[in-house]
Amino acid sequence: MHTDKGDETPFTQAQPGGAAPLTKTWKDGIIKLTCDLHPWMRGFVAVTDHPIFAVSGDDGSFTIEKVPAGKYKLEAWRSRYGLKTAEVTVTEGADEEPAQITFTYAGTEPEPAENRDELKGLW
Repeated sequence: MHTDKGDETPFTQAQPGGAAPLTKTWKDGIIKLTCDLHPWMRGFVAVTDHPIFAVSGDDGSFTIEKVPAGKYKLEAWRSRYGLKTAEVTVTEGADEEPAQITFTYAGTEPEPAENRDELKGLW
């Protein structure tokens, strides 16, 4: 397994079948995980120390419950299309009328630096 965080390589370590799980600690950022033998095997981990977050479901939707009233900046990141940001205001009593935000990707956005040319020439 090979990891990248921007221009930094936090670690490279073999992970053969049956090996013990790896445990690593990172600071905020997008970490790309790749297999040095199989270039189509890859994944991304978004690391944050913020207590309010969500991972989207298969349909792309997400819910963040019990958010205190206030104004927030939301970030959505896709490995192919990059980062989108939006502001949302959560009001008191939001249980009855939840705040909603929609992130839309046109499909024409440039690849983010974390993923640039990663799959070029594979297909």
